[in-house]
Amino acid sequence: MLKILNHGDGKHQIEDSSGRIGWISGRSIGFRGFATESDAREGAVAAWQALDRLLRHHGGARPRHELALERIRTVHDGAYEWFSDGTVPVARLLRPQRRAYDSSFGVELVLPSPATPDVAIAAARCIASATAPYREEFVSSIVKGLSPRSTDPSLQPIENLPIDSSMRTLNLAGGE
Repeated sequence: MLKILNHGDGKHQIEDSSGRIGWISGRSIGFRGFATESDAREGAVAAWQALDRLLRHHGGARPRHELALERIRTVHDGAYEWFSDGTVPVARLLRPQRRAYDSSFGVELVLPSPATPDVAIAAARCIASATAPYREEFVSSIVKGLSPRSTDPSLQPIENLPIDSSMRTLNLAGGE
């Protein structure tokens, strides 16, 4: 079961049955648990696509952009490393480090500015589901021959997520 624990000031900790897997900090949503940079890249693409579907489904006036998957590269903007297709940043790459709660790779996505805390929580749930097959505990279960989605029934595709009625009328463009 996926749990999102509120720590106040727009900060949340995201946990599943294996423990802490991610966080929400304001408009940033991040997940660790990727064994390799390649797993993180695949997870970042899946996360971006899930976030894009969520924002479109709930009234976001987001310009349509199809990721050029064959062009996804790691780029450095002077402060951070990002996965990008050369047109849009997909997600920030977080390398293993001492200060992290584990020694895995991570990804962090940034929500559009009009996104509310409720949108961030819904997005975190979608991203958790989308990235599950690429995170370490799921990768190791695949190696053992287990189905990664069967280990946690709360991880569902976006279409099956319960969204309260207030989420259905979100206007992320900031207009009336």
